[in-house]
Amino acid sequence: MNVRAVIVGLTVIALGVVFPMFLIHYMVVYGLVWYVALPLIVLSLIGAGILGVVGFAIVLESEPIKTPKSDRLLAEKLRIMRARQRALLEELDEIVELLREIRDILKSVEG
Repeated sequence: MNVRAVIVGLTVIALGVVFPMFLIHYMVVYGLVWYVALPLIVLSLIGAGILGVVGFAIVLESEPIKTPKSDRLLAEKLRIMRARQRALLEELDEIVELLREIRDILKSVEG
């Protein structure tokens, strides 16, 4: 598992679960007023959601998922591209020969 994914996951858990639990604990035990704790809880949950979505999107985008099916598809695409390249090179060789014949004909007509 990727280290960045673990760090993002732990941060999301800390921000979305642990911090609101501490705020609720301080509300109940130490008398923290609800109008201070509630906005902080809501902001921490929103922040954890945003951080989770963005963080995991970045982690998943940085390392593409490799499956045997995707490897087969890539191999097939590579084979098709190579065949196309070979066909293009053969056509270019034919064009070069044709141009040489035209050059030789033009030289014979000139002189």
